[in-house]
Amino acid sequence: MKRNLLLFIFILGGLNSQAQNINDNKFNFQYTQLPLIKIDDRFTNYEVRIEHGYEIANEDSTNQFNARKQAQQSSYEMMLTRYQFVRDSLDRDYLRQLSTWEISTNNGVMGPNNTPLAKPNPPIYPEPPYLMPIQEPFLHSQLDENAAKQQFNVEGFKQGMGGFIITVTVHPIQFMPVQSEKKGSGASTKYTYRLPYILPLSVKIESPTQGTLLEENLFQQMSYFNLPDQKSMYDHELYMMDSKATVYRQVETSARAQVVSQLNNYLNDQIGYPVKTRYIELYSVKKYKDYEYSDVTNAYTEAMQALSLIKNSKDWSAARTKIDKALASIEKILQESDINDGKARINDKVTAVLQCNKVELLIWKAAFDAADMEMNLILNSGEGKAKRHIQGQQGFYADLKKRYKANY
Repeated sequence: MKRNLLLFIFILGGLNSQAQNINDNKFNFQYTQLPLIKIDDRFTNYEVRIEHGYEIANEDSTNQFNARKQAQQSSYEMMLTRYQFVRDSLDRDYLRQLSTWEISTNNGVMGPNNTPLAKPNPPIYPEPPYLMPIQEPFLHSQLDENAAKQQFNVEGFKQGMGGFIITVTVHPIQFMPVQSEKKGSGASTKYTYRLPYILPLSVKIESPTQGTLLEENLFQQMSYFNLPDQKSMYDHELYMMDSKATVYRQVETSARAQVVSQLNNYLNDQIGYPVKTRYIELYSVKKYKDYEYSDVTNAYTEAMQALSLIKNSKDWSAARTKIDKALASIEKILQESDINDGKARINDKVTAVLQCNKVELLIWKAAFDAADMEMNLILNSGEGKAKRHIQGQQGFYADLKKRYKANY
């Protein structure tokens, strides 16, 4: 059994030693991400307008508070009037009793066993009404428009008049009940708390020549703000009694800054031209036996040089000539491909990784149909390394294609 296992390992090692070694060359380059929604080229400026949607919530909360306060005051005054009436009735009845007692005493009327006539006891009054205080509502703070506008930077444009308009509506923050969790046991027991909230924004993009380009309600998912851990649940109650208003204000300020930053990223993704860095692997082959792979190395070098030029133009045209040169070099090598002979210089493994390099170049040439055909060949091949490479890049390639077709 051991001899068979050793023989299998020896054969496997021999097969691996006959296989060409692929160089995984890490490479990065910059490019301008194209927008999903193209703004008319005539406009280079944009104006940000802030709408304070939370002011309506403040007005509603204030009106409801005043209505409850007025209703409670009216109810209190009615109960107070009723209380005064009952108390006055008791006082009157008591005074009549005292009058009778005093007249009888003055007339010499005696009590049982010839004792002095007992003086009537004072009346027992009902509990007076109590005006319960009403908790004032949490009113959303006024957003500093100028400070908020300064957080927007749509790359490829500048803020100013005479361009397209971005209208941002800041809605009221919505607080949910505090969530708690008990951790540990005994002396190490502690309670963790977090405050769930939702702070949505609405955004609308309008162009003088294109009309409404985008109108969305964003950030409607739950977010969380961590509160201090406590040794006791009652310590948390004490903390909230002292700090609830401060905590709410702190969360609102922090959440607003966060969603405005997220909105700026969203706008750049939709209409901006941000400069991105692409991290990829380009493949070459090490020298193997008597085979030389300098042509593969040259093609790899040409591919790097071509992709380094992508950053020089939004439509990638600055790299087109170099891309064509690198593609021609790869095609010349692939003419020698023999995927049925594992010992061939350009065998199935080398063919597949060269096709991966080719796909990357075809994508940046905007030859998407040719790139799709090449990817299908790789995905249908038996080369796991190349298949995994393409599977990992398909999402990026699809997004790149979508953006290019939205602009050209």
